[in-house]
Amino acid sequence: MTKSGFTLIELTFTVMIAAVALGLAAPFGTRALDRLAARAARDTVMGFIHQTRIHARLHGGARLRILPDSVVEVWAGDSLRARWIGKELHVTIDPGRPDSVNLEWDALGVGRIASRTLKFRRGNAETRLVISSLGRARRQ
Repeated sequence: MTKSGFTLIELTFTVMIAAVALGLAAPFGTRALDRLAARAARDTVMGFIHQTRIHARLHGGARLRILPDSVVEVWAGDSLRARWIGKELHVTIDPGRPDSVNLEWDALGVGRIASRTLKFRRGNAETRLVISSLGRARRQ
């Protein structure tokens, strides 16, 4: 009479192989998540830039502020129209200078700013967003 099933040694060996495989794959998964979070933050800020340009056309001018603690705000007139906090994704925004970034658009949606490059970082992953002097954004 034969018994079906696995021995304790076979089960232990299978669990050890699975643990080693997961241990080897974990750093790659972490790097991929960091890259995705940095890109998501960059694309979110790019969306805020487009939203600011729309508010500028509607309200006769608008301003996008990026504060040192990775907070992005859209202002039109004297009122706050939208706000996003990058720390929720554990992403830091490097404006290239220690102060906050103020990007302004006039009533036609044309930027009145100097060209800026924003860096988005999470872990070892970094991505950039280049904002031209006319207020247009380009991913890098």
